[in-house]
Amino acid sequence: MNRKVRNRSPTNLPSRSMEKQKEKITIKKKNMRTKEFEVPSDFITEFAEALAEHELTNEINGVNEEGDILIEVSYEKQERANVFTLSELLDDYYENEEESEEEDD
Repeated sequence: MNRKVRNRSPTNLPSRSMEKQKEKITIKKKNMRTKEFEVPSDFITEFAEALAEHELTNEINGVNEEGDILIEVSYEKQERANVFTLSELLDDYYENEEESEEEDD
């Protein structure tokens, strides 16, 4: 009786620990949320400092028609308050800009 035996050495099979690592990465990505901010170029320094202070993962995605920098922030549910802080910071910037324009008129 002649049987062909396939080579099933450990180097040809993925290890169970590698499979578990891939699962953890996938699960972590599912829990991530994203928010895109349009940050005026004259405010980028303050915004970047806030990103660094809160240690939020971010990516610059380009520039819109007005010249604002598009920044995508990735965060987990428990970091939601930090992202809200960024939104408030940007809102304050726009409020100050409106007040400055009204004073100029």
